[in-house]
Amino acid sequence: MVPKVFICFFLVTLLSACTTSAIAAEDLQQFWNQFRQAVEKNDKTRVAEMTQFPLETRGPVDSDRVIPVGRDKFVKEVYDKAMGQLQDSVVVNGKVIDKSLRETILEKTMLGAKDQQSADFAFILSMQFKRIGGIWKLSRIYLEEPFEE
Repeated sequence: MVPKVFICFFLVTLLSACTTSAIAAEDLQQFWNQFRQAVEKNDKTRVAEMTQFPLETRGPVDSDRVIPVGRDKFVKEVYDKAMGQLQDSVVVNGKVIDKSLRETILEKTMLGAKDQQSADFAFILSMQFKRIGGIWKLSRIYLEEPFEE
């Protein structure tokens, strides 16, 4: 027979984990809303404020190496390249319509359970986000064509 103390401890731990997870998901959704607004306004400076530097960039292939990018290079080159790259294709009335990362970000108003991998890590579209010191930041972005140093 399992002592009641262990059962209570397990239930308290489980409840705490669920509460922490729910708070983290709500926190991530709030961050995402602000991130989307900055992308919608094409506010590169605001997106840069929501980014951890050096930002890791990488091509789509696992063997592509990670290339760190500083704030200036991100604002001047990487942001436009990333936002303009193909993110998704949909078929509408038998016609293929390509969507850029920017368009896909703007359409994604609500995050799902698959977006957040843990309380401190999320993978949304072709971007990774980390919660650092309680603040969400864009930490890595995958590019169609690897970025050169």
